[in-house]
Amino acid sequence: MKLKLAFILLLAISIYSCGDSESAKDNIEIPSKKVYIWEGENSVVEIKTTLSSPTLKIDDTDIAQVEFKDNSIHISTFKTGSTTVYISDLLHNEASFSVIVGSIQQGIWEEKQIGIYQSDVEILAENQNAALELKATLKEGLINQLGSTYTFDENDNNLEIMHIDKDNNVVKYIGTYEYDKIKSILVLNYNDITELFTLYPIEYHGVRLEQDLTELYKLIYPNYGISKVLTTRYLIKPKNL
Repeated sequence: MKLKLAFILLLAISIYSCGDSESAKDNIEIPSKKVYIWEGENSVVEIKTTLSSPTLKIDDTDIAQVEFKDNSIHISTFKTGSTTVYISDLLHNEASFSVIVGSIQQGIWEEKQIGIYQSDVEILAENQNAALELKATLKEGLINQLGSTYTFDENDNNLEIMHIDKDNNVVKYIGTYEYDKIKSILVLNYNDITELFTLYPIEYHGVRLEQDLTELYKLIYPNYGISKVLTTRYLIKPKNL
Protein backbone atom coordinates (compact mmCIF):
# COMPACT_ATOMS: atom_id res chain seq x y z
CA MET A 1 0.00 0.00 0.00
CA LYS A 2 2.83 2.36 0.88
CA LEU A 3 4.59 1.44 -2.36
CA LYS A 4 1.43 2.10 -4.37
CA LEU A 5 0.87 5.44 -2.64
CA ALA A 6 4.48 6.46 -3.25
CA PHE A 7 4.14 5.54 -6.94
CA ILE A 8 0.94 7.60 -7.32
CA LEU A 9 2.58 10.56 -5.55
CA LEU A 10 5.68 10.30 -7.76
CA LEU A 11 3.51 10.09 -10.88
CA ALA A 12 1.55 13.18 -9.80
CA ILE A 13 4.76 15.15 -9.20
CA SER A 14 6.11 14.05 -12.56
CA ILE A 15 2.94 15.12 -14.42
CA TYR A 16 2.83 18.44 -12.57
CA SER A 17 6.50 19.16 -13.33
CA CYS A 18 6.14 18.33 -17.01
CA GLY A 19 3.06 20.47 -17.37
CA ASP A 20 4.69 23.41 -15.62
CA SER A 21 7.82 23.11 -17.76
CA GLU A 22 5.82 23.08 -21.00
CA SER A 23 3.74 26.14 -20.06
CA ALA A 24 6.81 28.03 -18.90
CA LYS A 25 8.15 27.96 -22.44
CA ASP A 26 5.16 30.07 -23.48
CA ASN A 27 5.43 32.44 -20.54
CA ILE A 28 7.33 35.09 -22.51
CA GLU A 29 6.41 36.46 -25.92
CA ILE A 30 8.34 39.40 -27.41
CA PRO A 31 6.57 41.16 -30.32
CA SER A 32 9.74 42.20 -32.14
CA LYS A 33 13.34 41.01 -32.24
CA LYS A 34 14.62 44.53 -32.93
CA VAL A 35 13.55 47.83 -31.42
CA TYR A 36 14.81 51.10 -32.96
CA ILE A 37 14.88 54.07 -30.61
CA TRP A 38 16.13 57.63 -30.86
CA GLU A 39 18.98 58.68 -28.57
CA GLY A 40 17.55 60.13 -25.34
CA GLU A 41 14.11 58.72 -26.10
CA ASN A 42 12.12 56.48 -23.73
CA SER A 43 10.10 53.61 -25.19
CA VAL A 44 7.86 50.80 -24.02
CA VAL A 45 7.87 47.24 -25.38
CA GLU A 46 4.68 45.40 -24.52
CA ILE A 47 5.18 41.70 -23.85
CA LYS A 48 2.81 38.79 -23.28
CA THR A 49 3.69 36.97 -20.08
CA THR A 50 2.04 35.32 -17.10
CA LEU A 51 5.00 36.31 -14.94
CA SER A 52 4.54 38.98 -12.31
CA SER A 53 8.22 39.81 -11.86
CA PRO A 54 10.49 38.37 -14.57
CA THR A 55 14.24 38.83 -14.51
CA LEU A 56 15.64 41.46 -16.88
CA LYS A 57 19.23 41.80 -18.04
CA ILE A 58 20.83 44.10 -20.58
CA ASP A 59 24.31 43.71 -22.07
CA ASP A 60 25.31 47.39 -22.12
CA THR A 61 23.77 49.68 -19.50
CA ASP A 62 25.69 52.65 -20.92
CA ILE A 63 23.49 52.49 -24.05
CA ALA A 64 20.15 51.83 -22.35
CA GLN A 65 18.48 50.65 -19.17
CA VAL A 66 15.33 48.56 -18.76
CA GLU A 67 12.59 48.12 -16.19
CA PHE A 68 9.59 45.76 -16.05
CA LYS A 69 6.35 47.55 -15.21
CA ASP A 70 2.67 47.02 -16.10
CA ASN A 71 3.45 43.91 -18.14
CA SER A 72 5.82 45.92 -20.31
CA ILE A 73 9.53 46.57 -20.62
CA HIS A 74 10.32 50.27 -20.26
CA ILE A 75 13.51 51.32 -22.06
CA SER A 76 15.52 54.48 -21.36
CA THR A 77 18.32 55.31 -23.82
CA PHE A 78 21.52 57.24 -23.16
CA LYS A 79 23.81 56.98 -26.19
CA THR A 80 23.97 55.51 -29.68
CA GLY A 81 24.79 51.86 -30.25
CA SER A 82 23.15 48.46 -30.05
CA THR A 83 22.66 46.08 -27.15
CA THR A 84 20.59 43.02 -26.21
CA VAL A 85 17.86 42.73 -23.58
CA TYR A 86 17.16 39.34 -21.95
CA ILE A 87 13.99 38.43 -20.04
CA SER A 88 13.76 35.14 -18.15
CA ASP A 89 11.45 33.25 -15.78
CA LEU A 90 12.11 31.22 -12.64
CA LEU A 91 12.81 28.10 -14.71
CA HIS A 92 15.45 30.01 -16.67
CA ASN A 93 13.47 30.02 -19.92
CA GLU A 94 14.73 33.07 -21.76
CA ALA A 95 13.69 35.41 -24.58
CA SER A 96 15.67 38.33 -25.97
CA PHE A 97 15.53 41.26 -28.36
CA SER A 98 17.95 43.89 -29.66
CA VAL A 99 17.76 47.58 -28.82
CA ILE A 100 19.30 49.79 -31.51
CA VAL A 101 19.77 53.43 -30.57
CA GLY A 102 20.30 55.92 -33.39
CA SER A 103 20.98 59.64 -33.55
CA ILE A 104 21.43 62.51 -35.98
CA GLN A 105 25.16 61.77 -36.02
CA GLN A 106 24.73 58.33 -37.48
CA GLY A 107 24.18 57.58 -41.09
CA ILE A 108 21.54 58.26 -43.65
CA TRP A 109 18.00 59.47 -43.51
CA GLU A 110 15.64 58.87 -46.37
CA GLU A 111 12.65 61.15 -46.51
CA LYS A 112 9.33 59.51 -47.32
CA GLN A 113 5.64 59.79 -46.66
CA ILE A 114 5.27 57.53 -43.63
CA GLY A 115 1.74 56.20 -43.31
CA ILE A 116 -0.43 58.92 -41.83
CA TYR A 117 2.53 61.24 -41.48
CA GLN A 118 2.38 63.66 -44.39
CA SER A 119 4.52 66.74 -45.05
CA ASP A 120 2.41 69.84 -44.49
CA VAL A 121 2.37 73.63 -44.42
CA GLU A 122 0.40 75.81 -41.99
CA ILE A 123 -0.08 79.50 -42.80
CA LEU A 124 -2.11 82.12 -40.93
CA ALA A 125 -2.53 85.50 -42.62
CA GLU A 126 -5.09 88.28 -42.92
CA ASN A 127 -4.89 88.03 -46.71
CA GLN A 128 -6.38 84.56 -47.10
CA ASN A 129 -5.96 84.35 -50.89
CA ALA A 130 -2.27 85.15 -50.55
CA ALA A 131 -2.01 82.57 -47.76
CA LEU A 132 -3.47 79.88 -50.03
CA GLU A 133 -1.00 80.75 -52.81
CA LEU A 134 1.97 80.68 -50.44
CA LYS A 135 0.83 77.36 -48.97
CA ALA A 136 0.56 75.79 -52.42
CA THR A 137 4.06 76.99 -53.34
CA LEU A 138 5.65 75.74 -50.12
CA LYS A 139 3.75 72.46 -50.32
CA GLU A 140 5.08 71.86 -53.83
CA GLY A 141 8.61 72.46 -52.56
CA LEU A 142 8.12 69.85 -49.82
CA ILE A 143 6.77 67.32 -52.29
CA ASN A 144 9.79 67.88 -54.54
CA GLN A 145 12.07 66.99 -51.61
CA LEU A 146 10.52 63.54 -51.09
CA GLY A 147 13.04 60.77 -51.67
CA SER A 148 16.06 62.91 -50.73
CA THR A 149 18.74 61.25 -48.61
CA TYR A 150 20.79 63.00 -45.95
CA THR A 151 24.21 61.78 -44.81
CA PHE A 152 25.53 63.23 -41.55
CA ASP A 153 29.23 62.76 -40.78
CA GLU A 154 29.69 62.87 -37.01
CA ASN A 155 33.48 63.23 -37.27
CA ASP A 156 33.57 66.63 -38.97
CA ASN A 157 29.88 67.65 -39.12
CA ASN A 158 29.84 67.45 -42.90
CA LEU A 159 26.51 67.04 -44.65
CA GLU A 160 25.69 65.43 -47.98
CA ILE A 161 22.24 65.65 -49.57
CA MET A 162 21.28 63.54 -52.58
CA HIS A 163 18.14 64.69 -54.38
CA ILE A 164 16.38 63.52 -57.54
CA ASP A 165 14.74 66.43 -59.37
CA LYS A 166 11.54 66.33 -61.45
CA ASP A 167 13.56 65.32 -64.55
CA ASN A 168 15.07 62.36 -62.64
CA ASN A 169 18.48 64.00 -62.47
CA VAL A 170 20.56 63.33 -59.35
CA VAL A 171 21.48 66.57 -57.59
CA LYS A 172 24.14 66.50 -54.88
CA TYR A 173 24.66 69.17 -52.22
CA ILE A 174 27.65 69.35 -49.87
CA GLY A 175 27.51 71.37 -46.68
CA THR A 176 27.69 71.22 -42.90
CA TYR A 177 25.25 70.69 -40.06
CA GLU A 178 24.90 71.47 -36.36
CA TYR A 179 22.73 69.55 -33.93
CA ASP A 180 21.87 70.67 -30.41
CA LYS A 181 20.76 67.55 -28.51
CA ILE A 182 19.51 69.55 -25.54
CA LYS A 183 17.29 71.92 -27.51
CA SER A 184 16.65 69.42 -30.35
CA ILE A 185 17.63 72.04 -32.93
CA LEU A 186 19.07 70.95 -36.28
CA VAL A 187 20.78 73.50 -38.56
CA LEU A 188 21.67 72.62 -42.17
CA ASN A 189 24.10 74.76 -44.19
CA TYR A 190 24.42 73.98 -47.91
CA ASN A 191 24.31 75.72 -51.30
CA ASP A 192 24.38 79.17 -49.61
CA ILE A 193 21.23 78.17 -47.69
CA THR A 194 20.77 77.89 -43.93
CA GLU A 195 17.79 75.92 -42.64
CA LEU A 196 16.84 75.60 -38.97
CA PHE A 197 14.55 72.82 -37.75
CA THR A 198 13.13 71.69 -34.44
CA LEU A 199 13.38 67.92 -34.23
CA TYR A 200 10.77 65.63 -32.62
CA PRO A 201 11.21 61.83 -32.42
CA ILE A 202 8.11 59.78 -33.30
CA GLU A 203 8.09 56.42 -31.54
CA TYR A 204 9.99 53.95 -33.76
CA HIS A 205 8.87 55.42 -37.08
CA GLY A 206 10.99 58.47 -37.69
CA VAL A 207 11.39 62.11 -36.77
CA ARG A 208 9.30 65.18 -37.41
CA LEU A 209 11.11 68.32 -38.52
CA GLU A 210 9.35 71.64 -38.00
CA GLN A 211 10.62 74.81 -39.66
CA ASP A 212 9.23 78.15 -38.50
CA LEU A 213 9.38 80.60 -41.43
CA THR A 214 7.08 83.21 -39.90
CA GLU A 215 9.56 86.06 -39.46
CA LEU A 216 11.11 85.48 -42.90
CA TYR A 217 7.77 85.67 -44.68
CA LYS A 218 6.71 88.71 -42.66
CA LEU A 219 9.74 90.49 -44.12
CA ILE A 220 9.12 89.25 -47.66
CA TYR A 221 5.37 89.98 -47.65
CA PRO A 222 4.79 92.79 -45.12
CA ASN A 223 1.31 93.58 -46.43
CA TYR A 224 -0.14 90.08 -46.11
CA GLY A 225 -0.70 90.23 -42.35
CA ILE A 226 1.18 86.99 -41.78
CA SER A 227 1.15 85.60 -38.23
CA LYS A 228 2.34 82.03 -38.81
CA VAL A 229 4.24 80.02 -41.42
CA LEU A 230 5.20 76.53 -40.29
CA THR A 231 6.37 73.61 -42.43
CA THR A 232 6.43 70.01 -41.24
CA ARG A 233 8.45 67.18 -42.73
CA TYR A 234 8.85 63.55 -41.73
CA LEU A 235 12.06 61.57 -42.10
CA ILE A 236 12.93 57.92 -41.54
CA LYS A 237 15.18 57.30 -38.55
CA PRO A 238 18.75 56.18 -39.24
CA LYS A 239 19.04 52.42 -38.71
CA ASN A 240 22.45 51.65 -40.20
CA LEU A 241 24.48 51.43 -36.99
